[in-house]
Amino acid sequence: GYFTSVVIWNGKPAVAYLHSNISDGAGGFKSDVKMAFASTATPTASTDWQIQTVDSGPIACRALCPTGESCFLKSDGSSVCETPSTSCTGCLTTEECRAGTCTTVLTKLAYAEYPKWFGLWIDAISTTSGPAMVYYDAPTGTLNAAIYNGTTFKTKVVAGTSGSPAGAFPSI
Repeated sequence: GYFTSVVIWNGKPAVAYLHSNISDGAGGFKSDVKMAFASTATPTASTDWQIQTVDSGPIACRALCPTGESCFLKSDGSSVCETPSTSCTGCLTTEECRAGTCTTVLTKLAYAEYPKWFGLWIDAISTTSGPAMVYYDAPTGTLNAAIYNGTTFKTKVVAGTSGSPAGAFPSI
């Protein structure tokens, strides 16, 4: 996992991390913020861990589409991998034809850019009720928080919007 943060809760390690580039089953991709709870203070095998998905969000399909498909930006801000059609004329250099309409194509990010993923820069702490964490949702520009209640995680958007992003590189 990416962007890991380790805490000790009830004497056992718990690891918050990002699992990205997961197919959403509909031609797009998502990333999950996950928490792995150890069942022992000194885990030594994969069976010593229980993994729970904390939160999930869509990510751009940049550089993830199969050969011959392009990553098209959809009107709702998400993206989808599809084979371009040939029925359009006059598309811009940043567009390809999708179902008869010139549509923006998302290309690979420049090397210096951070990934536009959901769940970046996770930072976790241990509280009396369980682990708590903050993380950044790059596609929507929001700072998110999650707290464990002993069974599941309760999540909340703390700040930011796509028009006014807030919360990159959070610390709890």
